[in-house]
Amino acid sequence: MSIMLFRKSPLRVIIESVLGFMAVLFILFMVNVLDLVISNYYYEEIVKFMEEYFYIVVITSVITFFANMFKALLFPLNLPSAPINALNSLFFVYIMFKFFELLGGDFGLGLFQTLADSPFRSAFYVLMFVVAFFFTVIDCMSSIFKSESKKKKDEKGQECKDQEFDGEKLKEAFKNAAKEFKRTMKD
Repeated sequence: MSIMLFRKSPLRVIIESVLGFMAVLFILFMVNVLDLVISNYYYEEIVKFMEEYFYIVVITSVITFFANMFKALLFPLNLPSAPINALNSLFFVYIMFKFFELLGGDFGLGLFQTLADSPFRSAFYVLMFVVAFFFTVIDCMSSIFKSESKKKKDEKGQECKDQEFDGEKLKEAFKNAAKEFKRTMKD
């Protein structure tokens, strides 16, 4: 009897990660091709921003790969995916702050410029990093425990309504939504 460690195939995780990274590369390629055609200062600044922080995209892709590999494991082996995803969220917050600085500094857009010039900017950044890290850990852990409790309910013979798909119910829901929309448009 073999012991099953994965909820999802590791090959599938690898393929999804590679395809996701290739999609990001394709988008960056298209943005650079369009940069040859579009001569706009703001567009060029955004393209430079994307190229300048491309290394973070590579780092987050690697981190996401490892997080997804851990997430594919069965409980409790999937628990490290939460702090790994939280680490990834720190990079996301960092990129967002750099983008806000771009919007505020180079483009001079109100709130973003105020944030970029604020003396409390460093404290705000640290606070947002901490909040993002802990919210991501909490969200990932709750997702893991929710799926584990759902799995235990399924094993006890209870019906799992999330896994059912009833095309007739979906069709009926769309019909009711369309009728309600028509009724509100008449009123």
